[in-house]
Amino acid sequence: NYKRALELDPDDQRSLSAYATTLHKLARYAEAAVEFDKLVQKNTGDARTLFNASLPYLESDNNQKAVELLLKSADADTSADAGYRSRAYKLAGPRLIKMGRTAEAQKCYRWLVEREPDVCDHRQWYGFTLFSTKDYKAAVPHLQKAYKCNEQQGGNECKFNELRWWLGYALYEVGQKDDAYKLLE
Repeated sequence: NYKRALELDPDDQRSLSAYATTLHKLARYAEAAVEFDKLVQKNTGDARTLFNASLPYLESDNNQKAVELLLKSADADTSADAGYRSRAYKLAGPRLIKMGRTAEAQKCYRWLVEREPDVCDHRQWYGFTLFSTKDYKAAVPHLQKAYKCNEQQGGNECKFNELRWWLGYALYEVGQKDDAYKLLE
């Protein structure tokens, strides 16, 4: 029905949005991306449109295009709750790290940590981005908070060991060798 509605009125943005969303739900990602791109061209500064347009690219592992749209969505979100910015940064952060764009990931996680300071994952990944740019002094407090948080919650052992290593290495680099050795033993 949405396709037919668009044939009758190609400028109907509600039908276009519904059609693109339906294609995405049906896992027809390439077709959904084409339709969402049409919406983006008509609504270049709309955070919701940009965020939704990233979804088929995420599903088809086109991280470059997905991240581009997510970061545009975050920049466009001027709402009081910054809901799309938050969601966009949560999705973009790990992909930026995977793509080697650590400084951009750091910006995402810094904002998330400021907004949601008690979320272990935000702290951990913000600490990691600082660690990976060799800013060990800045990384230590975030990695320590993430470590304590994971310790209290009894997190995944593999993830916990990775976090322990990052924290130990960072402590060693800032001269806290005894604390580093305790963690790395």
